[in-house]
Amino acid sequence: MHVHTYRRLHPRDVTERDGIPVTSVARTLVDLTDLLDAGELANLIHEAAFRGSFSALATRDAMARAHGRSPTQREDKLKQRLLEALGYTVLRFGAEEIGRSAIARLKRALAAQ
Repeated sequence: MHVHTYRRLHPRDVTERDGIPVTSVARTLVDLTDLLDAGELANLIHEAAFRGSFSALATRDAMARAHGRSPTQREDKLKQRLLEALGYTVLRFGAEEIGRSAIARLKRALAAQ
């Protein structure tokens, strides 16, 4: 079995909050483009600006470092299809799944083989 983890984020995309590493506001906004519609994203940007946490320059920089999220998703889907065609089972886990739910999914996948 092979487990692949995401690469490290650029140091400008990470900060600390109460001693806990978290993504910067700019990187969080970039990441949320996959989940939110334009209106929801605009509301978040407005709220961040109101709180003094939004920087258009930092957000543009984070976008450039993200290397185009949609092309990356297409590439990931292509890689997954190729791996599955070679007989590999590909399981994807979001950050919220790391831990017990990921272990349970892995056990189920292994039992099914």
